[in-house]
Formats: sequence, C-alpha cells, structure tokens
Amino acid sequence: GTSTSRKVSDLSFEFSSILVKFAVWPRPGKAVIMEEERMSSCAEEEVTMEILSPGKTTRLHEKEQLQDLNGRLAVFMDRVQFVREQNDDLRQELERCKDTHRREMESHRSLFEKELSEARKLLDETAREKAKFELAASRNCALASDAKQKLEQEASNRAEVEK
Repeated sequence: GTSTSRKVSDLSFEFSSILVKFAVWPRPGKAVIMEEERMSSCAEEEVTMEILSPGKTTRLHEKEQLQDLNGRLAVFMDRVQFVREQNDDLRQELERCKDTHRREMESHRSLFEKELSEARKLLDETAREKAKFELAASRNCALASDAKQKLEQEASNRAEVEK
C-alpha cells in the first residue's frame, strides 16, 4: 500500500517536471495533452495497484515507465526537428548575409577601382607635364649657357678691339 502510493506520487512528480519542460518545446499543446492523459491514467492505476498482484503491479509500473520513455523520446525527436529547422533557417540567413556582403564589397571595389583609375590618369598626366617642363628647363639652361658663352666671347672680342 504505502510503497505503491509512493511510487505513484513519485511518477506524478516526474510527470509534473516533464510538464514544465514541455512548456519550453515548440509544440507545448501536444505535450500537455499527453501529460493530462498520463495523469488521469496514473490516478486510475493508483486505485487498481492496491488490488493487483505484485507481478501485475511490476508490469504496470514498467508499462508506465515505457510510456514515459516514449513520451520523452517524442519530445526529444520534436526538439531535434526544431533544432534542425533552426539550423536550416540560420544557414539561409548566413547565405543571405554572405551574398549581401559580397555585393557590397563588389560595389565598393568598383568605386575604389574607378577612383584609383582616375588617380592613375591624373598621375600619368602630371608626370607628362613634369617631363615636358623638365625638357623645357633643360633647353632653357642650354640656351642660357650658349648665350652666356657668346656674351663672354663678344665681351672678349670687344676688349681686344678696344686695345
């Protein structure tokens, strides 16, 4: 009598702890219905367990344990399915993020390449102008050197003529 009622009350405690866990799962309605069915069958079995033989009581207890394990397995399988669905959603979101990042990078790359191309053109143009000015400066230096030599030559020729 006392040990049987203790077992039943232990089972109902386990059931209530499972009920708390079920509230977190994605489909709590199923779990709650299963719990209510189990609770009502436990209450019925509490009355019949006191009347039945010890062998029958053991088989009923094993049946309850198997039902409990089946319920827990069903909850676990639901949870696994839920996690798989979440993983699929996260993979899709990751792919969308990668695609967005890739498009943004390509957009920035094309902008920077355009600016870089313009900067290179400007640099080439500046280098051509610099070469042109250096060539003109070189010619002007050569002309100035020639003019200086002619001036010195003429100055020396005048000095000789004046003597």
